[in-house]
Amino acid sequence: MKFYPYAQKTTLVLAAKKILNKVVNHNLVTKPDWFFYRNPLGKVPCLEFDGKLIFESLITANYLDEVYPSPYLLNSTDPFCKAQDRILIEMSNVFP
Repeated sequence: MKFYPYAQKTTLVLAAKKILNKVVNHNLVTKPDWFFYRNPLGKVPCLEFDGKLIFESLITANYLDEVYPSPYLLNSTDPFCKAQDRILIEMSNVFP
């Protein structure tokens, strides 16, 4: 099974914040029809909370950081630290 760096970003945030979750793996080459009902773009990650859907890796990471604020991972008040956080996120796109 191939792992996708975008989904792994969200998995890392979930692990760092110790958020209980259920992972659903599926074939991303021949995506099941039900997945497009959850994410019309057909991309991972896709989070579902109480019937509410959120997708795209940076959006899911920011959402989790706001909803589960302890510990903050991406919301530094220091502009330099915030920039460093964003660089780290971008680097994960290049070096998965």
